[in-house]
Amino acid sequence: MPFIITIVVIALLAVLIGRSRNQPDEASRRCLDDLLMAIRKKPDIKASELASILRAHGFDRSNANTVTRLIKPRLQRTGIRKDEQAAVLHEVGRAKHLV
Repeated sequence: MPFIITIVVIALLAVLIGRSRNQPDEASRRCLDDLLMAIRKKPDIKASELASILRAHGFDRSNANTVTRLIKPRLQRTGIRKDEQAAVLHEVGRAKHLV
């Protein structure tokens, strides 16, 4: 009996860990890469420029959140300084509403 309970617990943990991984679809990944490239080139990028990238990839207000929520974890790997990251995230939030 304890063996079965252990297997069930391990299976549940595996399912929860698998679901917690944030694997975006291919379109979201391409858009995210373009957004991060633009942010790397110009850390003081404006929301209208970010919104135009989202629109170019076919994202609108209803599904822009699928891409913009992925920016914060990846922003730390772009080389943007900590003090600039808050401003970039603010512009990303504004861009989501401009789409």
